[in-house]
Amino acid sequence: MRKSLWIAVIMVCLLVLTAGCGSSPASESSGTMIIGAEKLEDGREVGGYADGRIGDTLSNTFFAYSVNDAYLAAEYEGKAPEAGNAYLVAEITVKNLYGEPLPMWADDFQVQWGEEDEDYGYPIAKFSDSQMEDEYELAKGETVTKTIVYEVPIPEDENEYSISYLEYYEDDVEGNTFFVYFDLSMPKTAV
Repeated sequence: MRKSLWIAVIMVCLLVLTAGCGSSPASESSGTMIIGAEKLEDGREVGGYADGRIGDTLSNTFFAYSVNDAYLAAEYEGKAPEAGNAYLVAEITVKNLYGEPLPMWADDFQVQWGEEDEDYGYPIAKFSDSQMEDEYELAKGETVTKTIVYEVPIPEDENEYSISYLEYYEDDVEGNTFFVYFDLSMPKTAV
């Protein structure tokens, strides 16, 4: 017992000592830590990533977002996915930090699962008033909370998912990527 406690204390100390290595905040006020980013001559950070869990707020150059809740369902508002699939339903809050109106798309938020390169997807087209619009504009400082629905394979057991956003600038420069991770399993009554 004592040996395992000592090992745990050493691991926590190592994590604390190395947590700042290769990290920089996305902005001075955001608190989001970017890992592995490079700074371009114009000051933009690229190639880094940040991650969080359900309820965490991740801030990027354009907006802050949080995944408030996520679950798997056999149907959503009367619509069912293709056989062998489920709907991953996520409630997301987005706040414009950009300082001017910001064009947005539901496709800004990609879902990932599994180990294969093709284990990802984009939201299905809006078919319900509760869903995030396929394309919309966020006013300066505006905050919205909407539901995004993805179609994903039914997991055999619990599966780790992430919903991500990749900064993309008008001059085709890709910035940093932001991931929100969570674990889900299909409800037994829905399988």
